[in-house]
Amino acid sequence: QWMRQGIGRQLVHDVARIAAMRGAGVITVTANPHARDFYDALGFVVDGEVHTRFGPGQRMHMSVAVEHS
Repeated sequence: QWMRQGIGRQLVHDVARIAAMRGAGVITVTANPHARDFYDALGFVVDGEVHTRFGPGQRMHMSVAVEHS
């Protein structure tokens, strides 16, 4: 019942906001095949395939707007 309620999307937006506040310009994730569409929908871009102990994954990144004070 908690799936597809926007919680994951909000968490990623919060991470992007915090990363930008701390001066980071990019967020990087390793997405499993089941999560790939989720990250695509949020604007992440594939950098390439990686191998993990759980199987293959996609290394992905998303630029974040660095906030200036």
